[in-house]
Amino acid sequence: MRGVTLPGQVKDFDLEVRSGECVGLVGLAGSGKEDVAAAAVGLAEPSHGTVLIDGVPAPTGSVGAMRAMGVAFVARDRHVQGLFPLMTLADNLTVTIWEKLGQLGFVSRSAQMRRAHTQIADLGIVASSGEQPIGELSGGNQRKAMVGRALASEPKVLVLAAPTQGVDIASKRALFEIVEGAKKRGVAILVVSDDLDELVICDRVEVIFRGRIVRSFERGWGEHEMVTAIEGL
Repeated sequence: MRGVTLPGQVKDFDLEVRSGECVGLVGLAGSGKEDVAAAAVGLAEPSHGTVLIDGVPAPTGSVGAMRAMGVAFVARDRHVQGLFPLMTLADNLTVTIWEKLGQLGFVSRSAQMRRAHTQIADLGIVASSGEQPIGELSGGNQRKAMVGRALASEPKVLVLAAPTQGVDIASKRALFEIVEGAKKRGVAILVVSDDLDELVICDRVEVIFRGRIVRSFERGWGEHEMVTAIEGL
């Protein structure tokens, strides 16, 4: 992001996430971190500034166009933006790649199920089968499915908003391993959160306060210093 300005808090905002790097963006409620995430994935269009992917200006303000450029998103609230609750686990896992699972606009059910079963195994999702309604799964397994769906399209950039919110310790550890695997494959990862426990997986954490980066922390940061920066002190 170069000089990105959004209505509200964010003005002349700069941020860079490199391939194979996991960067955290942390701040208080209203600090602008959610607005930055929205701009990164196409949910908000900056009034000024540029979002670049591999040095190429991206078509901001369109989720579909940003997805085509290689950006994937995992929303904070799995019930509002995260899942298709009435669809099966297999449908939720593969919805971003349906065009690759058939021809002439038709999805091959056998190809879809093969892909879903591979994802279920790789992600460690506990379910009776890919045909199980995703709404019947535990919160942790739903979160795994959300991240798996985002990664299915083999994105260049993965934006995660509070990725382990509302899950147990075992599921949190499993999600961290999934994110670490994506990073090793060269995905640029942005974790937007106000939960310090989620930021331990980041190589670098940027603190946003009133729409601007005020501090940058490398891995191994101290909690007291981080909290002080978040509060703008």
